[in-house]
Amino acid sequence: MSLIELKNINKYYNRNHILHDINLSIEEGEFMTLLGPSGCGKTTTLRLIAGLEKPEGGIATIDGIEVDNALNNFHLDSSKRNLSMVFQNYALWPHMTVYENTAFGLKMKKINKKEIKGLVEKALKKLQILDLSDRYPNELSGGQQQRVALARAIVTNPKILLLDEPLSNLDAKLRIEMRNELKKLHQELNTTIICVTHDQVEAMTLSTKIAVFDAGAIAQVSTPKTLYNKPKNLKVAQFIGNSSLNMLEGTYEALASGAIIKTSFTAFNFETSKISCTDIIITIRSEDIAVLKEETPNTISGTVTSVFPEGAQTQLQVKIGCETLNILTQSKEDYSVNSIIFMNFNYRNINIYDKSTGNLLN
Repeated sequence: MSLIELKNINKYYNRNHILHDINLSIEEGEFMTLLGPSGCGKTTTLRLIAGLEKPEGGIATIDGIEVDNALNNFHLDSSKRNLSMVFQNYALWPHMTVYENTAFGLKMKKINKKEIKGLVEKALKKLQILDLSDRYPNELSGGQQQRVALARAIVTNPKILLLDEPLSNLDAKLRIEMRNELKKLHQELNTTIICVTHDQVEAMTLSTKIAVFDAGAIAQVSTPKTLYNKPKNLKVAQFIGNSSLNMLEGTYEALASGAIIKTSFTAFNFETSKISCTDIIITIRSEDIAVLKEETPNTISGTVTSVFPEGAQTQLQVKIGCETLNILTQSKEDYSVNSIIFMNFNYRNINIYDKSTGNLLN
């Protein structure tokens, strides 16, 4: 039995249909990320799990117990769901010290002062901010405020920890540090964590499972590796991965052995099962195109139109006929605009999609 089950959840704001038949199972101990662009319904889903929103359709259960049943108009209060939530703006009390902010939830549960002191100090030590106990939020950096919000959330030892865009207010260096802290925290606490983000790098590095949202519906739920290698449709493919995706229209033709896909500038031979449609789109990630120093029988030549150095790697845009390809290379070569380069493709990582439906075929 899953720890959290959402069954046919629908949510409306006035006449706006925000969530469309959301079905999602979250196992105990998972780090589940709800991923998608702004306005896709991921934060609304998190707030429904938290009990801060009521669905207009469907059933939600936590640990086998119904917490929402729209048909019966049943809604369990947030305070009775044994979960904690870290909000995007941290929501720290400005008039309370770090210690007092962290202890607030324990005081509401009427735990004695001695036990509160031990639990708060343990949480602050775990987040490496025990020395900040007497400071106020306005005396802290963004990263320190984030740690206080996390300490306040874990101090009550919740079964479920909800995170709403937890790293969005931090600069790039702090985001990396806090990603490491969150991963470490999940491993140490073994708490079920549900995180909302629009940052797919954050989702890929932290999660055991990812639910990709699109326009109020779940497009795919899978492990980060499966999502990256086999997105089930073009919308998911375009959203996953931190480099530009190359999409090429083509035609599919079955052969006696394998198949051939013809594009505007070349033909790809595939060892693949039969595909029912002719008009297809193939996707090639920019890191799956190798740049070679010289021409060989299997290479394709192209003209460099843009160069974007990124330190350890370089992004190139290359013109081949009427197509422009994005290439991510680890080579330390200095590339110049209008120079000719030679490429070959990692055929094993090419995915084939139905042009009319956008669904994965191979």
